[in-house]
Amino acid sequence: GKQYRIRPGRNTRYNPEGTHIIATKSGVVCLNNDSISVEKIKVVDKVDASTGHMRFDGIVKIRGNVADRCSVEAVRIDIGGSVGKARLRSLGEIRVAQGLKGTIVQCGSSLHTSHMTDTQASVGEHLLVDDFVLNSKVFCGSTLQVTGPYGYVYGGVIQAGNLILLPNVGLPGTKGTKSGKDS
Repeated sequence: GKQYRIRPGRNTRYNPEGTHIIATKSGVVCLNNDSISVEKIKVVDKVDASTGHMRFDGIVKIRGNVADRCSVEAVRIDIGGSVGKARLRSLGEIRVAQGLKGTIVQCGSSLHTSHMTDTQASVGEHLLVDDFVLNSKVFCGSTLQVTGPYGYVYGGVIQAGNLILLPNVGLPGTKGTKSGKDS
């Protein structure tokens, strides 16, 4: 097989011989492209007016939803519910189980969600959407893919630096859909 060089990331370093990467803090091990890091983790039930905005230097796992007018900033974000008219910002990966509606997303690595409606997303690498992208503005550094066999993109603008994979684009009688690859 092909050899792959992994370098130490946050909270890790080489051992004195330079043969192994060791953790300098306790936490969750994360593989980020060509580096390995160890991150703290914070688990909450939801983010809404009762909890306030969330900013955490590590991984945030939200079991439920992120409400309108809230923001979440973290190294990585995992959301078990949906996200309303909120802001998500991550240096790494963002995963949203039940979709984005009216959300503003800045993601340094990959974004995976079930669907997007009226969302603005800037994704550093890969965007994977299970079902649909509707009336959204999406800019993706590498690959944009709608994975479901009946998935679609209607309205809005989608743009990717490398590859766009879509089962269906546009719908007669609706707003135009603009898609393209960066040059």
